[in-house]
Amino acid sequence: MRISRSKPKSEHSLGPCRDQSGFTLLELLAVLSIIGLLASSLVPALMRSDPSFAIRTSAQEIRSSLRSARENAIRDNRETFVEFDIAGKTFRQSDGIEVGSLPSGVEMKLVVGGSEQASETSGRIRFQTDGTSTGGTIQLVKDQDIVRVEVDWLTGRVNVKETTE
Repeated sequence: MRISRSKPKSEHSLGPCRDQSGFTLLELLAVLSIIGLLASSLVPALMRSDPSFAIRTSAQEIRSSLRSARENAIRDNRETFVEFDIAGKTFRQSDGIEVGSLPSGVEMKLVVGGSEQASETSGRIRFQTDGTSTGGTIQLVKDQDIVRVEVDWLTGRVNVKETTE
């Protein structure tokens, strides 16, 4: 008795088809990696070339420090403050942990309540345990750009406003 084996027909097989064109997954990953590397190196360079980048970044750091101080006052049920040194162009929270400084070319002006003005070159914005504050305005100036960080005395809310001269 003879058993015959049939060979699968190559035209109907489910194997790889060699006549289709396209990209392999490896090629796509290589191209995406190159695009990612270029984007990660170009975006920071473009942002630094923006003349108002330094002043806006500084304003966001100050806003973040003020909001953090307010949250700490509410959470810990104790007064906190952010102290500003105009001459040294620095600011710090009452716990002394967070310290920020302004880049060169950025000037700071401070308007706070009389009791919070420590000296001609320093002052603070204080936050009470209920979230209210003594209020104040920190004005950052660089060339034609002006950014104000304002703290509402009643609500303790911190807002950033950008203007130009």
